[in-house]
Formats: sequence, C-alpha cells, structure tokens
Amino acid sequence: MDFEPGDVFLTVTDVFVLLLPGGILVAGAAWIFWPDQVANFSGSATAWTLLLVGSYVVGTLVSGLSSIVEDWLSHRPGGEKQIDNEFSELRANVTSTLKTVFSESLTKHDVRRVAGLFVQMRSGALSTTLGRRDADRRFFRNLILVAAIDGTLAIAQTTAVSLHAPWRIVATAIVVIVAMALLVLTYTKLDRKYTRDAFDYFLVLNHLDPFVHGVKGTDPQQRRATSEPTAKGS
Repeated sequence: MDFEPGDVFLTVTDVFVLLLPGGILVAGAAWIFWPDQVANFSGSATAWTLLLVGSYVVGTLVSGLSSIVEDWLSHRPGGEKQIDNEFSELRANVTSTLKTVFSESLTKHDVRRVAGLFVQMRSGALSTTLGRRDADRRFFRNLILVAAIDGTLAIAQTTAVSLHAPWRIVATAIVVIVAMALLVLTYTKLDRKYTRDAFDYFLVLNHLDPFVHGVKGTDPQQRRATSEPTAKGS
C-alpha cells in the first residue's frame, strides 16, 4: 500500500482524548519513580518519538478503560437514577421521537448517543460544536483514571521512601483526593452540558428536518413533493 504524508494525522479529539491523557500518565509515572532521569531528559528525536507513540498507545488504553467504567457506572442504581432525573423533560421529548423508528429496542442508555449521531449527520456547525463538547468531557473522564493511577503510584512511592515522615504520606493523599474531586466535578459539569446540548440540537434539527423522514432516506425535495396535495384532474 502507498501512503502519503497527509494520510497520517491526528485530529483534535485524538490529541485531547488520547495523546494528552496518555502523556500525562506516562510522564507522571516516570516522574514518581525516576525523577532524576526525567529532569535530565535529553529530548532526542528518538526519545520524543517513543514518548509520543507510547503516550498515544497508553492513552488509547486509558480511554477504552474509562469508557467501560463510565458505562458500568451508568448501569448502577445511582447511574440509572441520574439518567432518569437529568433533563427529564428534554429526554422524554427526544425519546418519544426516536422510538417512532427504534420502537422498544431503544433503551434510555442509547438516547443521548443516538441523538448525538443524528446531530453529527445533519449539521456541520452543530456537529463541530457538539464534537468539542464530547471531546472536553472525555478528556476529563480519562484524566480521572490517569489521576487515580498516578495518585496511587505517588502514595505508594511516598509510603515506601517516607515511612518515618507520615506527614508526607498524608500530604500526598490530600493532594490526590483534592485533584480527583476537582476532576470529577469538572467532568460531571461537562457531561451534563454535553447531554443538554445533544438534546437541544436534536430537537431543533428534528423540527427543521424530521428524524423519521431522514431515516427513510428521502431528501427535502422529495418530502416537499410528497407533502403537497395531488392536483385533481389534468
């Protein structure tokens, strides 16, 4: 196969959702266990290439694991309750529209995802905006897992080297807990904003271009033609 330079590129989503979280995890772990080597990092082309590739691979694993955890939590009693209470009126309107096509196969866990896909298919501008919202929330979702891993490693390393200085262990634990709390709060806020925007955009676009007609594959001209009354006589 022939590849050109333009065939290989990173999107904004790749950078923020995969590369940055992976890089933070790798850099954080390296700083915890090998601070001297990190401080004297030479920065050769080979080293940077390995760091970028490693960060991307690690970030992909982090994102996949974060997604699994997110889905698992959404199916727990607390997650189910949050879905039921979050923008309940908007969700009910979107769900009633989607069920005209998907019938009973649509679960409440699918509503936001399907609404987001509809927006991406129908509007370039709104799709870009919604895509950024999704990238923001996924970035902080992945950072929560990164902070949990790096924080655990930091506490373990501090405990191993500072058994006679318990205040350092306590201070490290406090920093990790505060950082985790801030990340969770930020993620929760961004996740709610993404949900609200996905539902709002869906309802607006559905009003302008009904979802059912779009699924059936008819274009706007065909819909106008079929909606006009048939002329009587010739």
